[in-house]
Amino acid sequence: MVYSRENLSTIFLRNDIRGIYGEVLNAPFGYDFGRSVARRFGKGSRIVLGSDNRSSSPELRAAIISGLRSEGSEVTDVGIVPTPAIYYICATEDYTAGIVITASHNPKEYNGIKVCDDTGASYSFANFFGEIMEDLVGTTPTLELTELPEVDRSPVEKYLDFLRTRLHSDPQLSVALEYGNGTTSLFSEVVTGEDLVELGETFDPSFSRILPDPAKEKSYVHLKRLFEDGNFDLGIIFDTDGDRVGFTDETGRVISPDHVAMLLLDHLAKTVTPRLLIDVKMSKAIRDYGSSKGYTVDFTEVGHSKVHENLLHKDFHIAAELSCHYYFNIDYHGFDDGLYSAVVFLNIVKELKREGRTLSQVVGELPKYHSSKEYRVRCPMSSHPKIIAEVESIATKRNAEIVDIDGVRCHLEDGWFLIRPSSTEELLSYRVEGTTEESMNRYLKLIEEVISAHIPE
Repeated sequence: MVYSRENLSTIFLRNDIRGIYGEVLNAPFGYDFGRSVARRFGKGSRIVLGSDNRSSSPELRAAIISGLRSEGSEVTDVGIVPTPAIYYICATEDYTAGIVITASHNPKEYNGIKVCDDTGASYSFANFFGEIMEDLVGTTPTLELTELPEVDRSPVEKYLDFLRTRLHSDPQLSVALEYGNGTTSLFSEVVTGEDLVELGETFDPSFSRILPDPAKEKSYVHLKRLFEDGNFDLGIIFDTDGDRVGFTDETGRVISPDHVAMLLLDHLAKTVTPRLLIDVKMSKAIRDYGSSKGYTVDFTEVGHSKVHENLLHKDFHIAAELSCHYYFNIDYHGFDDGLYSAVVFLNIVKELKREGRTLSQVVGELPKYHSSKEYRVRCPMSSHPKIIAEVESIATKRNAEIVDIDGVRCHLEDGWFLIRPSSTEELLSYRVEGTTEESMNRYLKLIEEVISAHIPE
């Protein structure tokens, strides 16, 4: 096999590398990737590297380290870690870049690679991975394993120490935790003062019990069962690599990312007039809520590398995505970190408990509109521009407010609708929201009629 744009494009995605391990993504690819990265950063570059607990990660880690070292990079291997630990280490120590071997919430047969710069900001295809792909095109896979450095956990301990300093001690909370058998079980070392019941704390590369995705209700199945027999102040669920997090109230009810964002706004408002970025899929209720309190809420494109970039360059305090990524640019470094987000949320619940209030009471007072789920439909990429243009034309004729930074989001008096293309697949995604269930269904029908007219039977 020779690397080509065709086969490499199956694993080089918008924000990272991801694919079924053993196909294009394999040990020789890892070695060649490591060599290319080292050449880009230059001899003597200092790279910190960690991985998730998938069964293929040790082999891929050894290959990447060998490739990096063969071209003169110095490598610190911190072992199995949550993804944001690598971001934090790069932001606070003297490293050129960080590499995380992870496929996040993808099934067990997948693996992947994320890379961040010396500030912890994630690279994307546009500013990094595209160059690496072009460097590999036309070359033949190679693999020359070298002796590996000993694992050094000291940078990870500094990350955990920092998290511990940010968690308030009083009052003690009763917390139900779902780690999903991924890399986040070390969070228990941060919350040692709380009353914990933990699930999925042991590594399971097969993810046979659960493949946790905080954005999906079904991932909370085991966590919710704990609330049937136990009394808790809240529940927390991480995805497998720890850059995302979800929460439940004291009844076990899932708190939507829209409401989490509102709670974060009010929390920050105690010290600043908060400025929040939300992705184009999130509820208009957040913007309305923020406006009513004098906060600033604006939109960003979907995707963690772009969100982080916008957060920093546009001088916002926090950002949130519907997929349960939360970013803090106040007293932190701006990247998405599920563990740090959990610490902040625990502090919010501690404040409520001191006031004699529960999460369900506070969330019940927050605004909520009628929102559809995010739908995905297979559609030829050649049809994407026509469909999006037609949706925008319909909205314009109705004097809608148009947000076109990522697909097109159209705001009308009684709701909004969004349609956006995948950058890598023949998929369109859409979501609608209405002030009433009737308006939500009406906008859903509008989008589906436009799409169906362009998709052959």
